[in-house]
Amino acid sequence: MQTTGEIQAKLVYYGAAESGKTANVQCIHRKLKRDHRGELRVEGVPPTAYEMLPVQLGQIRGFTTSIHVYAAPGSPEAAELRRKIVADADGVVFVADLRPDRYAATLESLKELQSNLRAHGRSLREILLVIQYNHRDEADENAVERLHRSIKLKPAASFEAVATDGTGVLPCLTTISKLILADLRKRADEEAAAHDEPEPASEPRATEKPAPAVPAPTRIEMQALTSLDDQKNFSVQSAGPAKAMGNEIELPIRLVHQRTGDEVELSIRFSIG
Repeated sequence: MQTTGEIQAKLVYYGAAESGKTANVQCIHRKLKRDHRGELRVEGVPPTAYEMLPVQLGQIRGFTTSIHVYAAPGSPEAAELRRKIVADADGVVFVADLRPDRYAATLESLKELQSNLRAHGRSLREILLVIQYNHRDEADENAVERLHRSIKLKPAASFEAVATDGTGVLPCLTTISKLILADLRKRADEEAAAHDEPEPASEPRATEKPAPAVPAPTRIEMQALTSLDDQKNFSVQSAGPAKAMGNEIELPIRLVHQRTGDEVELSIRFSIG
């Protein structure tokens, strides 16, 4: 979602009651520096209360970029609220509980997630999905494989985690955040291509003055994105000069994994005036 001077995305942690959704959001709040996240808020009252945390990704030419992280409530009374929360999610982390006595609840929660998405004309095949196998410390060595076979999904990525002590939490958040930003870039490119379609030749067009050249930025202030990982494994670089198109500017950036050298190129488009 884009508002004046601000770009927001929505990330939902979804799973059965006590699977670890709240523990994830609380851990993110503890681990991130104060200037990289907002205040952890609890909305509503039990048994339908849920947590929401804004994660700041910095400012780019005056645009504040953030991901709002939600922990969907797991109680039976909150079923309708879960359906509403996931309606406009840009990405989902499904928290799968590895404890054997919670397998049935995990699979039921997954079935509900699929149903809730269908109610909004969406599906797990279309949405950005990462699976987190939580409570790893309370299950045997074959637990992930067993539950994975039962879930029968092919997520973009999966992680083993112990959310209460932070194991696997920030790598999971970093991965889904990069997926969301890449998707925003794709949608922006599609919108730009639609706007760039030529008008019918029979309609005369007024002569337009070329847009002034915009110099390439020497530094991109996105320290919050690199700080999602405790080890700061990703650096942010310019991927080329900014491009001016009328009253719009497109800013290409590149994420580089400092250990493996893997790269992900993104592009952010925004309007001026």
